[in-house]
Amino acid sequence: MVLKIINATEARVGTNILLEGEPYTIKKIDISKTGKHGHAKARIEAIGITKGQKKVFVIPGHDRLEIPLVNKRKGQVLSVAEKVSVMDLENFETIEIACPAEIKSQLEANSNVEYWDIEGKKIIRRKLKKEIWQKYKKQQTDFLKTFLFAKNARAKLELNLKKF
Repeated sequence: MVLKIINATEARVGTNILLEGEPYTIKKIDISKTGKHGHAKARIEAIGITKGQKKVFVIPGHDRLEIPLVNKRKGQVLSVAEKVSVMDLENFETIEIACPAEIKSQLEANSNVEYWDIEGKKIIRRKLKKEIWQKYKKQQTDFLKTFLFAKNARAKLELNLKKF
């Protein structure tokens, strides 16, 4: 599912785009306006998100580019083999993801990773450091504490109202 469609001249560095069904990230873009009656051209250098290949192309500025829907999620590594088995930390779904060798060498069981789901293709982007993971866990704990405090305060208020 495509998130949105933009003109080539609206694209910026860091924008994710779909080219021939593959997701790419724009690393450099040059927009040139030709003569008096000419149309703008965009020279785009992009790097593939899944395979890392570089692509350079020139398109008219009014051509449309598709922006893919990218879900950035956190998961816990269950096992490392040919593919990495990851459990999503929000819905506890277990998935098998192919992983680049440089990231796979850093992974072990019970480590936490960030993975992206781009148009149904899942890739592991990085291993989360303990500080990032602890911050995420603290946010979840703080939310739970606030919720329980509010629930407890409401119960006390209802109890005090029943006394009258």
